[in-house]
Amino acid sequence: MSDYDFRSLSPVDFEHLTRDILNADLGLTLQSYAAGRDQGIDLRQVGSDGTIVVGQCKHYLESSWSTFLRAVRKEAAKGKELHADRYLFVTSRPLTPRQQDTIAEELAGVPAAHDDVWGREALNAALGRHPAVERRHLKLWLWSSAMLDQVVRAGRWQRSDATLEDARDQARLWVHTHVYDQVQDVLEREGVCIVSGPPGTGKTFLAEMSLLSAVTRDGWEVIHLSGDIEDGWDALSSDQTRQFFYFNDFLGETELTVASKNEPTNLERFIKRIKHLRRHKRFIMTTREQILGEAAASAYDPLHRVVANTSQIGVRIGEYSARAKAEMLFNHLYFSGVTEAERARLAIDNRIISVVEHPAYNPRLIQLAIEKSQRLSAEEILETIGWTLDQPHEVWDTSFRSLPATGQQILLSLASLPFRPWPLAVIRPLTGSAGSLDWKRTLRVLEPTWLRITGKPAGRYAVLANPGCRDYLLGMLDDTAVAEDQVDRIRMLAQILSLSRSAGLLSEMPASVRRPELAHALVSRRGRLAEQVRGFADAGRPADSGRVDMKTLQDAAALFGVYGGEGDTDWLMDEIASTLTPAPQARPADLFLLAERLSALPASVQERRAALAERLVLAGISAAATTRDLDAYEALPEQLRTSGSRAAARQLAKDAIAAEVDYLLRTAGEPEAVRGAAADLEQRARWYGLEADIGPLLDRADDLSAAADATSVHSEAERQPSDSDGDSGPADIAELFSRLTE
Repeated sequence: MSDYDFRSLSPVDFEHLTRDILNADLGLTLQSYAAGRDQGIDLRQVGSDGTIVVGQCKHYLESSWSTFLRAVRKEAAKGKELHADRYLFVTSRPLTPRQQDTIAEELAGVPAAHDDVWGREALNAALGRHPAVERRHLKLWLWSSAMLDQVVRAGRWQRSDATLEDARDQARLWVHTHVYDQVQDVLEREGVCIVSGPPGTGKTFLAEMSLLSAVTRDGWEVIHLSGDIEDGWDALSSDQTRQFFYFNDFLGETELTVASKNEPTNLERFIKRIKHLRRHKRFIMTTREQILGEAAASAYDPLHRVVANTSQIGVRIGEYSARAKAEMLFNHLYFSGVTEAERARLAIDNRIISVVEHPAYNPRLIQLAIEKSQRLSAEEILETIGWTLDQPHEVWDTSFRSLPATGQQILLSLASLPFRPWPLAVIRPLTGSAGSLDWKRTLRVLEPTWLRITGKPAGRYAVLANPGCRDYLLGMLDDTAVAEDQVDRIRMLAQILSLSRSAGLLSEMPASVRRPELAHALVSRRGRLAEQVRGFADAGRPADSGRVDMKTLQDAAALFGVYGGEGDTDWLMDEIASTLTPAPQARPADLFLLAERLSALPASVQERRAALAERLVLAGISAAATTRDLDAYEALPEQLRTSGSRAAARQLAKDAIAAEVDYLLRTAGEPEAVRGAAADLEQRARWYGLEADIGPLLDRADDLSAAADATSVHSEAERQPSDSDGDSGPADIAELFSRLTE
C-alpha cells in the first residue's frame, strides 16, 4: 500500500488529488471550484436526480489537534447551509478510529457518515487501488524514496544528474497549466519541442518538469546538452532505449549565439533524426522569445531553417491567467518556511491581490523576492515583492553591492565562465585567497538568491541561480574598471572563450560588439591573452601523448583570430602537424572546423598553412562515415574543397548515402520522416553528381503508413486536469490565500 504523508502538496494540490481519488474510488463525478465560489465548497457533484454530494478537503499537516477541530466545527456550521445529500470530509492528517468518530460527531447536522470521514490511511489505501490516479499527480510521488533513486540514476552525465535533482527540489512550487499539456502533446506528436517565452516566465522549469515526469513515470534516460549538439549525437543510441535530450537556452543564454558555423545544420539534422525515432526519443529545447525572433529573422539560412517550423514544434509561454499567477504565489509562500502566524497575516492582507494583478508579475521575481526576505514576516515579504516587481534591476544591484568582496568575486568568476554547473574546487582558485571559514560563510550568503549548489560534499557544483543573475553580472562586466580587473584575473582557457563570446568578439554570424567596454579590455591585452592561450594549452597536455587535444586546438584557433599574430599561428601549425602524425582520433566535423579556422589566420608561410588545412580536410574525410559528416564538409569554404578533397568526398557521399538508406530501411520510424529523409538524400546525391535509388525508402514509408492505419488505436494519454487556467476575480484570489493557514 502507498504510504504518502502528502507534505509535497499544497492545499490546492491536495484538493485536486482528493477529487480524483474520490471519483475513482466511489464512482463519483465531483468537480473542483475556484476558491471563493459556491459558498466555499471544495468539491461538488449534482446528480441527474438532483441529489448533491459535497466534499471538503483539509490539509492541516502542522496544526495541533485542537486547532484542527476548530476548523472542523467551522466546516460543520457552513455545511448545514449547503443542503447536501451526502457530505465527504477528507484530511491529510493520520486519523485513529477514535479521532474519526470525534470528527463525525463534530459534523453532526450534516449528512456525513462515519465512513465518509477520510484520513491519510484511507487516502493511501485508495491510491493503492487506483494507480492511474497516483501516476497523474507528479508532485505526489516525486518525493518518495523510490522516485529519488530513479531520478538520481536517470542522468547520463553529472550535469544531467544535477539538473534532475535541482528540478525535484523545486517541484513543490509547480503549478500545472495548459502550457504543460501543450508541450506534452507536441513531444508525443513530433518528438521535439521548442519552449519559448520572455525571461523569467518558467521555460526552464516547465522543460525540467517534463523531464522529471518522463523519468519517474516511464524510466527515460536524460541527456542534458550544453553548448554543442555533437554531445547529443555521441549519446544517441540506435536501439529502443528511451532517451530524453534537453538543451536549455539552445540559441544562447542572453543573446543569439552559434557555437560553430556548422552547428545549425547539425542541429537541424539532429531534430530530424529525433522526429524519425520519436517513439523512443525526445528532444526539448528552451529559448527566450526575443532570441528566437532574431534567429527567425536571420539571413543565415541553416539557422533560419531550424526555427522556421516553430508552428509545428514550438510552444510559447505567454501571459498566465490570474488563477495560475495566484497559485504560483500561493505555492511560493506556502513552502517558504513562513510560520503559521505569519501565514495567517498573509491570508488576510489584500495586498496579495495587487501582487497577482501587478503588470510586471513574473515567477522568477516572485521567487527572488521571497528568498530575499530574511525574517520571512508577512510585512517584509509583501514589501519586498512589491519593490522587486516595481524595480527588478535595482533588486540585483542592491543585493550585489551588499555582498562581501569574496561573494562578489565568486559571482563575477562564474559570469566569466559558460552558464552551467562548475565544481566548487574549480571556482575557488579563481576568487582569490579567501580562508575556509570565509569561503563557506560566503557560499551560505549567496545561496539560494545567487547560487544553486548541488552534489555531494566530496564533489559539489555551483551554478548561477538563473539567467537573470547572469544578465546582471554581464552588465557589470561591461564597465572598464570591472572588465580590466576580471580580465587580469583570468586563470582558465574557458574564461577567455566565454568572455570573448559575451563581448561579441567570437561569433560565427555577423554581429556588432555586444559589450564594448569588455571588448576593449580584452583586445587591449591581446598579446598577453594569446600567450595565456598557449600556456593553458601546454599545461593541459595529457602525459601519455604530450599532444594538445583537438578541442583546445579549435579554441586556440578561434581566439588567435581575435588576439593572435603570425607567431601564434606558427605555434598552432606545429601543434596541428604533431596531431596529424599519426592520423588523429577526432570527429570529422572537428577536423573540418579546425581547417577553416586555421585558413583564416595570419601566417608567415602561407603555403604551409594551406597545406596543413588540406591535410586536416583529407583526414576528416578519411574519418567520416555518415551523412552528418558530409554536412560539415559541405559547409567548408570553397577554397578548402580542393580537387583532391572533392574526389574523396564524392566516394564518401556514395558510401554514406547507401548506409543511411540501409539504416532507414531497418528502423521502424515514422512514415513522413522517412519520406523527408528520402528527399534529402536524393538532393544530396545530386550535389555530388550521384544518383540515389530512393524507391525502396518510399515503399518503406508506404508500408509504415499502412501498418499504422491497421493498428491505429485512439487513446488519450493520462493527463492531470489543468485547474489553473480559469479566470479568477479578487474575491476568488482572496479566498484562495485564506487557505495558507491549512
